[in-house]
Amino acid sequence: MVRRAFSLIELLVVIGVVAILAGLSLGGVQYAREQARRAQCNNNLRQIGLAIAQYEIQHHAFPPGSNRHGFGFQVTILPHLEQEALYDQIETARRDQLPLNKLGFRTIQVAEVYHCPSDMAPYEVESTGVTTNYAGNNGIWLVSHGSNGFFRHLESSGSLFGKTGVLRASDMTDGLSNTAAVAEILHADGSYYRLRVNWQTPRGYDSATQLDAFTALCESLPPAPADFGWRGNPLARGIPWTQGQLGITMYNHASTPNQASCLNQGSYPSAISAGSSNHRGGVNLLFADGHLSFASNDVDRKVWRSHGSRGEGD
Repeated sequence: MVRRAFSLIELLVVIGVVAILAGLSLGGVQYAREQARRAQCNNNLRQIGLAIAQYEIQHHAFPPGSNRHGFGFQVTILPHLEQEALYDQIETARRDQLPLNKLGFRTIQVAEVYHCPSDMAPYEVESTGVTTNYAGNNGIWLVSHGSNGFFRHLESSGSLFGKTGVLRASDMTDGLSNTAAVAEILHADGSYYRLRVNWQTPRGYDSATQLDAFTALCESLPPAPADFGWRGNPLARGIPWTQGQLGITMYNHASTPNQASCLNQGSYPSAISAGSSNHRGGVNLLFADGHLSFASNDVDRKVWRSHGSRGEGD
């Protein structure tokens, strides 16, 4: 009887040890898989960085965040990602005034480059378009600093976007290695997950001195804002990848990584649009000189904002 009791205890101990080892093994497998996904996300950024550099060599200027037809930089650099046929297809559709979300540009090649596999949400949202997990740096905040980031729009003078026109390497007076170019974002998927929605503030902020107040309000949103009466657009961030607009394929450096994004009482040009990802603790960041960095959620706000600026006013 005593021996049987000991055998039962030994069996339970063995089962417990096996369970612990299995848990550790599963955790290790999950960690290894996420590391592989994160490496692919970084590789995507490298390819985007190389395409931007090749565009600059050819045109002696960086691509605009949005061209005069509303297309974002991810369309403009397609020929430098070996996607000339797709670029021509989009241009033909524009001339013929065809709806882009009906086109067959949902190719696996573009999906791989513009989609970070750590974001498990489908990269194609039905009836809305194909998404991207990468956004261009538009600066700190339009109202306080203008479009002082790596990308700005090609628009007529006096537009909502502030000063416009192409930017060159000489415009990056802080240096290419200190100016952020592209960051990760969690794209919209129709859900009201805090980091996938452009939330609408109940009041507007129209003064340069209100940057910190606007930022504080946006960062104070609860984990599930919709449950507390917050309204927002669940089908905009990163959708469609062809459109060049803040809150869609452009972000800014008002808030640190993995904070909520907020429309300025419905305004996209003067919104706060944060970088975000499913990586633990931060986001991957591409700088203008092509090097990559991992930006922590706890990055000093002054440092983060300095990376958002090319070093001059609007």
